[in-house]
Amino acid sequence: MEAISLHASPDGYFCDLLNEAAKRNKMKVEERVSIYLINVLKTFIQPEKLSVKIGDKLLNPFDTPLALILHELHEVDDPFTRQKILRMLGEYSLYYSGFFGDYFNNKTYSIDYYMSIGKRSYELLKNHDVRLKETYKKLAEEFESYVSLVSEVSISSPIKQNKDILAVYERWTKSPSQQLSRVLREFGIQPDAIFITDKVS
Repeated sequence: MEAISLHASPDGYFCDLLNEAAKRNKMKVEERVSIYLINVLKTFIQPEKLSVKIGDKLLNPFDTPLALILHELHEVDDPFTRQKILRMLGEYSLYYSGFFGDYFNNKTYSIDYYMSIGKRSYELLKNHDVRLKETYKKLAEEFESYVSLVSEVSISSPIKQNKDILAVYERWTKSPSQQLSRVLREFGIQPDAIFITDKVS
């Protein structure tokens, strides 16, 4: 896959995309929420940064089914670790719902699974992090609106070529092959993990 070259800094690049998307959606985004969303989008340039380590386990929603991550969340007692897992779930759900929302249009199951996880994660996070409490509260209350905003960003961004990814994934679901799996992984997608997650949901 051709490497992506950003002429501006990632912050400036995503800030421009976010502002343009907000204008198209006629949506006013608070500065603190905008900064948070920019950081979320930056994280997914290198999705390994989303990982949370619990003992000898490394959890990352791109290669760990959400059902297993939710199980780990319920098993964890340490507040700081719970906060990290909740943030990971919230950010992944926001990103996945925004960038891959079109994928669910022709499916029997609903994007509501991911949306509900994202909203609930931010609802819980506001009680874990006083510093970002108002940001998390806003994200929980208007999660659907911010998913729409991220979706708008995805249309303008070359970082995830939605139609290409979805076309390859559709082919993989019908006829899994190592070649198609490799292509999906080059896009940063772990097809086996998504497949298991979809079945669980």
